[in-house]
Amino acid sequence: MNRIFKLAFLLLSLFSSVSIIAQTTYYVATNGNDKNKGTTLITPFATIAHAVKTVAPGDTIYVRSGVYTTNTTISITKSGTKTKHITLSAYKPDLTKAFNNNRPVLDYSVAFATASSSERGIELKADYWNVYGLVIDRAGDNGMWVSGHYCTINFCVFCHNRDGGLQLSGGASADSIINCDSYANADMGPGTNSNGGNADGFSIKMDIGDSIYMKGCRSWYNSDDGYDGYLRPSTTSPQNNVTWTQEDCWAWRNGWYWLNDSTNSSMNGQGFKTGGSDTKDLAHNCYMIRCLSFYNKANGFDQNSNAGTIALYNCTSWGNKGSSIYMASPNVTYYSGAQLVLENNLSLGGTVSTPNLTARPLTLATNQFSKSTTSTQIVSFDTTGVSGPRGLDGSLPNINFMHLNTAASQPFTFIDKGTVLSNVVYHDTLGVPYVGAAPDLGCFESNFIAMTTPIKLVSLSAIENKEGVYLQWNTASETNTFKCIIQHSEDGISFANIGSITSVGEGANSYSFTDKTPYSTFNYYRLQFIDKDGTSTFSKVVTIQLTTENDQLSIIPNPIRAIATVKGNHITSIQVIDNLGRVAKAIFFKDATNPTLSVNGLQAGAYHLRIQTTNGQARITKVVLK
Repeated sequence: MNRIFKLAFLLLSLFSSVSIIAQTTYYVATNGNDKNKGTTLITPFATIAHAVKTVAPGDTIYVRSGVYTTNTTISITKSGTKTKHITLSAYKPDLTKAFNNNRPVLDYSVAFATASSSERGIELKADYWNVYGLVIDRAGDNGMWVSGHYCTINFCVFCHNRDGGLQLSGGASADSIINCDSYANADMGPGTNSNGGNADGFSIKMDIGDSIYMKGCRSWYNSDDGYDGYLRPSTTSPQNNVTWTQEDCWAWRNGWYWLNDSTNSSMNGQGFKTGGSDTKDLAHNCYMIRCLSFYNKANGFDQNSNAGTIALYNCTSWGNKGSSIYMASPNVTYYSGAQLVLENNLSLGGTVSTPNLTARPLTLATNQFSKSTTSTQIVSFDTTGVSGPRGLDGSLPNINFMHLNTAASQPFTFIDKGTVLSNVVYHDTLGVPYVGAAPDLGCFESNFIAMTTPIKLVSLSAIENKEGVYLQWNTASETNTFKCIIQHSEDGISFANIGSITSVGEGANSYSFTDKTPYSTFNYYRLQFIDKDGTSTFSKVVTIQLTTENDQLSIIPNPIRAIATVKGNHITSIQVIDNLGRVAKAIFFKDATNPTLSVNGLQAGAYHLRIQTTNGQARITKVVLK
């Protein structure tokens, strides 16, 4: 083959490869047709089932709002890749037209009249999918069943299904469930033999894999449990010592049949069931941070023979019919290294049960447990709005329920009474942020700051721009204020001064400051106001995450079996951090490029790597050890 022909062949190959990997956007609409091309808003497909068979890695499917009467399970078997996820999403402009529930609804009520595992709504058996904004209603089994890996389910609703709203099992691992709702699911009625004992809001159970992450989810009025982590492996080599993390999740009114408010002995009604197994020896390591459980038929937070580590940080339990927190299951064979950690939790109503120290190591610190269901330290016990609309970004509704009362008589009982959780991983960074002198108790951090200077701060914001991070704040009034010091942190715990501004004078004023050397990922800022007599106070902390070249760091392979390469430049240290915030391993470099990391000797499970570079910047990323 001569040089010219070789060059022509190479160019042809390059152009061919580009056409193969070209990313395509497809559309689905209620007025569509599966014979259309599906590539424009005016030529949409009619069904999601047809679209998922058409896509390739990197493609996107947008589903227009409306009701899709669906008569068969949508089976997704085609995987994306690590760098080219496949997206199945509500068409986002539709969401802003009127209400945030103006979404595509998959309605199975006509076709699925009985309960059967063959009548699931969506089966996601593939890897690297992002699913956003769908409502799955009245499937004959799970609304959605996931066995794939590295998938994200975001801002979806699972309701009135005949088994758990969303179930992850079949080895599903490294999946994220973000801002989803699951309610009124019940294995009850015609064609059902289980009498309500299987339909949880979220089922992270049976033969589940490792590293499942949930954030901002709500689960209510399901016939069995709100969240269930029960393990019952279908193979002789059971999944064991797997990890499940829940942040900012709510559970209430589980254990009743939504249709007539009835209950029976089969319907467990736990808010958060962390795990358990038939043999009482399987470990489902469960970490719950700022979660809320109330009005459930049984326990708010329940061990249920889980043989792994259970950690509750800043969780709230109120008015549950059983125990507020039950972590004393008998006859459990604990997995090596299992621990129980309860820190900064708030319980009102019911009892808290913990085992003696011979069962497993116990950390019990700065909690408040009261049998009373009332307190003047709480703003409101009115549950109105808990199931109300989310923000258009998927955020939980902003209501007063169970928030701490900053206007209550001092000394406070719950405000500033917690332990600083600087080594707990929360929202993918180290440290649970707080306002004031110390963390508050329970799931809602107040904005209370003991102001000792005559200044009233009404707003503080941080915005990324071309120069760095632009800080802007306004005061409603100032009296005898001397200056304001701007402080910066990479972890929200240790702050350094980066500038100061002299007070403009009496009255209401506006100020701004630009940090031209922010950290590459998370940045925390606060203000220190100093009065003319030398007294000072601090503002609340604001956080901003930047996207820079440092985000290009990657771990290859991940999951890690023995050795991995950390792809990146100017690396000075790598810390391997477990889910209790402990440094399991640390290695240091002078100025490394693509260093290797050996994890030999560490237990399998989910960890975080904290990677430091020569410029002082740090990044935290998730890894799984096999």
